[in-house]
Order: sequence, then structure tokens, then C-alpha cells
Amino acid sequence: MKPVFATETTEDDVFDSIVLADEKFQQEGYDEGFKDGQLQGIQEGYKLGTKHGLQLGAEVGFYHGFVIGLQKVLEGDDKLTPRKVTVLKSFRELVMAFDIVDHHNEKFSDNVGKIRAKFKQVCSLLKVNPESGHKPQGISF
Repeated sequence: MKPVFATETTEDDVFDSIVLADEKFQQEGYDEGFKDGQLQGIQEGYKLGTKHGLQLGAEVGFYHGFVIGLQKVLEGDDKLTPRKVTVLKSFRELVMAFDIVDHHNEKFSDNVGKIRAKFKQVCSLLKVNPESGHKPQGISF
């Protein structure tokens, strides 16, 4: 009488296990490497995203502070032409409406580009050196 859990091995089973061992170990190595690669990719992506997010946050924060400070400085200035007032107003609206949290918005990078361009235009109109303050890092997405 055979034990219930006993299995019968034939010569074919032994040879199959030897032949298939290479494939088995190769697949196990691939699976392990894939998992490690995924984990490293997630970690690197997180670090890169944090770095660029901090740079972008600092840049937009600078523009926000700049527009508020400019508004205080230029309050009641009689030398402001209608063109300057219009450009300043549109710059302020762009900066204040920018949603830094909604980075999934497809127009996110377009809006950052518009703010940068408008900042340069404001600096040009007011004859302010943009190099003396914050210099955009040229973040690309």
C-alpha cells in the first residue's frame, strides 16, 4: 500500500526538471529584477518630482510675492500708462489664478510659460532687471 502523499517519479520527470531548471531560474531572476526596477523607478521618480515641484513652487511663489509687492509700490503712481496698467493687471490675474496643486491639468505647463513671459514683459515695461531677483530654472515637463 502506497502512502497518500507519495508521488511516483519517473526518469522523464527527473530529466524534465533538469532541463526546465534553467528556464525556471531565469524567470525567477527576471521577476525579481523587474520588481527591484519598479521600486527604484518609483523612488527616482518621487525624488525628481519633489525636486522639480520645489523649484516650480519657489518660482511661482516668487512671482506671487513680486506681483503683490509691485502692487503696493505702484499704488497711486501717476506715471503708469494705460498699457502698463493693463499688463500689470493681466500678470496679476495669471499669477493669482495659477493652481499649483492641479498639475494634472493639461494646460499646466502652458500656464507656467505664460506667467514667465508676462513677467519678462512686466520687467521690460517697468525697466526692472529680472536678473536681480529670481531667475527661472527652465523647468520642462
